[in-house]
Amino acid sequence: MITNTPTTTIVFVNAQVANYQNLLKQVQPDTEFLLINADQDGIEQITNTLKNRQNITSVQIISHGGEGEIQLGRTRLNRDSIQAYREQLEQWRKALTAEADILLFGCSVGFGQGQEFLRDLSIFTGADVAASVDITGNALLGGDWDLEFATGNIESGIAISSEGQQAYAGILPLIVEYFIGNNTKEGNGVERTEVKQWSTRSTISNSAGLIREDWGTGSPPNSNVNQDNFIVRWTGYVYASSTGDYKFYENSDDGVRLWVNNRRLIEEWNKSGLDKENSASIYLEGGKWYAIQMDYFDWDASAAVNLQWQPPGSSKAYIPNNYLQQFDIKSSTRIAI
Repeated sequence: MITNTPTTTIVFVNAQVANYQNLLKQVQPDTEFLLINADQDGIEQITNTLKNRQNITSVQIISHGGEGEIQLGRTRLNRDSIQAYREQLEQWRKALTAEADILLFGCSVGFGQGQEFLRDLSIFTGADVAASVDITGNALLGGDWDLEFATGNIESGIAISSEGQQAYAGILPLIVEYFIGNNTKEGNGVERTEVKQWSTRSTISNSAGLIREDWGTGSPPNSNVNQDNFIVRWTGYVYASSTGDYKFYENSDDGVRLWVNNRRLIEEWNKSGLDKENSASIYLEGGKWYAIQMDYFDWDASAAVNLQWQPPGSSKAYIPNNYLQQFDIKSSTRIAI
């Protein structure tokens, strides 16, 4: 039986978003606020919520994001996984009006290849879908609240009040994910393997920010991955305090890939030792935060990785904790999820 309700907008917030409780006080009238549990399949949770609804004009999701993907509980919805969820996503149509919108509040979801992901989501759900192509948040820090890319005409306003957008100020450290391969002996099948082909054994945890790790012949603590044949991914934002060329350095045992501002700077996805250092430079404008992602894999034996930089006019050093952050969505400091 379909439940009649005056609610026309539903906001789903990922439980990994810090201080999400503050958002409860800042929703617009006729808005329902629901939490996506961190240890559950978020797509399934949303589907179960919508199956008893009708005449929903706007579904808004606040969560961690990246180019062409958004975190929904333990599930990452992206171009690689969306086909597996097609049947559930098509069920959302029954709850939505013909002109309904889906708004995705997460950093850079609509950037680059993310636009194809949004088009697929629109086709499956029948809704117009919008997302940001850059960082969202406080204008003083270079952010904004615009969802710059949309698949159609977006009529919904942001469900969080302007006061709430300005007042919410939680931040998160870098997001860290651990992946394990199918063969955990001697690292077989790791070298040159794409992360998307791996199974996530332990999804999100918090890092101190600075990347300087030496796990010896073991594996990261609390990661639930075995020694050897694992991948660690850091994602977040790095702050440029001045304008100029920034040189990034990594040395690792074994392989590393590094992206800054959605540009791949270092591609050393093969076995190596700590004695080999790789570096690359990128021009950044001062006073801005830039997306950063680093993937590391361990083949066998020792596991270690370090990331350093050299800002304009400065010497080589580890990136300070407060210059590496994973910002929370709708943050008054800026969002980055």
